[in-house]
Amino acid sequence: GKLFTASTTDFRGKIAQISRHFSRGGQDVSQDTSIALLQDPAFVGSAAVDMKLFFFFTEVGKEFSFVDELRIARVAQVCKDDVGGQRTLQNKWTSFAKAPLLCQVPRQLPFNVLQHVFTLPPPEGASSSETLFYGVFTSQWYGASGGSLFLPDFHCASSSWSSLLDRYVQHSDTSAFHKEDKNPDHIHLNERA
Repeated sequence: GKLFTASTTDFRGKIAQISRHFSRGGQDVSQDTSIALLQDPAFVGSAAVDMKLFFFFTEVGKEFSFVDELRIARVAQVCKDDVGGQRTLQNKWTSFAKAPLLCQVPRQLPFNVLQHVFTLPPPEGASSSETLFYGVFTSQWYGASGGSLFLPDFHCASSSWSSLLDRYVQHSDTSAFHKEDKNPDHIHLNERA
C-alpha cells in the first residue's frame, strides 16, 4: 500500500514535508528540502480526487513583508503516481504546486487562516470535477470571533502540472468568485451559480 503524509520530519517539528511511502518496495517521494516549499504550515485536511491529492493548510506568507508574520491559507496538490524526476529531482515531487485560497469581504481584512475543510464527493455517476470543498476561515487579526465559510468547487484538468493554481477571491456580499489569474491547463476554482 501507499501512505501519503503531510507532517514535520524533524524532532523539533520545524521541517514540514509532504511525502509518499510504500509498505513494500516502490519509490518513496518527498519534497526537495534544499528549498523551503512550505513555511511553518498548519495542515487542516487533505482529499484525493482521481489521481491527485490536495492538501489544505495555512502557512507564513514569505512573499509579503509586514510587521507581523502574515498567514496565508493555501491548497497544494501532487499527483498520486508521481515517481520523481531524474538526477536532482530524484525521489522528489515533480507535480507539487500550491496556491492561495482567498476569502475576503470588500474593504476589510481577509479571512486568511483556514481552520477546517470538508470534502463533499460528487453524486454517483457524476464527474470528479463536481467534487466540492467547504472551508471554514478565520482572520489572524479578528481571532476566533470572526469567521467565514468559503464554498469553492475544484475542476481538475489533467493536462499540465508545472504552473501555479488559479487564484480566486470570494466576495461574501455577492457570493461571486472573481478570477485573478487564468491558466486553463491547470486546476480551477469554478464559479457556483
